[in-house]
Amino acid sequence: MVATLLMAMLVDGISFSFGVLVPKLRESFPDEGLEKVASVGTVLSGVYLFAGRWILHSHLFFSVLSLSLSLSLSLSLSLSLSIMLLS
Repeated sequence: MVATLLMAMLVDGISFSFGVLVPKLRESFPDEGLEKVASVGTVLSGVYLFAGRWILHSHLFFSVLSLSLSLSLSLSLSLSLSIMLLS
């Protein structure tokens, strides 16, 4: 239960305070314009809000265990692919 609270604080904190992080991200990516840097926050918020609705409705049709397993497998696959593409 504590881990869930900490994870929600982390995800909500990044999602809702993205405007504070934009100047540091612009320093990290000097070749990119403000539009591209700000679009990351927009996509992050959109996916975060869309995923909540999707999980709520899929929870009604599937069991919690199968939903948790499928989401963790898809997230680990996407993380692995992003690491492979960046290296």
